[in-house]
Amino acid sequence: IYYYGSIDLSEITNGKGISLPQYIRENLYLSSLKSAEGLTLPQNVGGDLYLSSLKSAEGLTLPQNVGGDLALSSLKSAEGLILPKSIGGRLALGWLKSAEDLTLPQNVGGDLYLSRLERAEGLTLPQNVGGDLYLRSLESTEGLIFPEPLTYTIYCNGFKITPENVDNYRKKTSTK
Repeated sequence: IYYYGSIDLSEITNGKGISLPQYIRENLYLSSLKSAEGLTLPQNVGGDLYLSSLKSAEGLTLPQNVGGDLALSSLKSAEGLILPKSIGGRLALGWLKSAEDLTLPQNVGGDLYLSRLERAEGLTLPQNVGGDLYLRSLESTEGLIFPEPLTYTIYCNGFKITPENVDNYRKKTSTK
């Protein structure tokens, strides 16, 4: 089943019993959803997908493709989270504090927000980010795996990593 517009269910707090089409051409707003239990999301959302109130990825199966922004800004744990390989817009994971169990998409078309991430141990950054990467709470780049080549700017707590200065940070993390 295809739906050629946007669906706004931003007042819904529980996904049980909601039947959504397999393909939504534009946006899907589920911004007040507290639990993904019982919810089957479409395989493809051509625009934005807002799940900004979810605190847990338990029971969540994301679409294979999100053409716009993906907002998971209240998620506190990445346990069980499987992100699409590519997101066309921004990816907001602003409340995650740990990169444990987190596999980022290979491509993010806009900014990537990991603003509360405190440790980056084992985190592999996306190959491409169309905007900037925000790691404002990260105190060290130790354990951070940079893509080759780095094509975007990373804003960390008190420092900025650019494609021009990334080798300095690679050396710091490889000598520890």
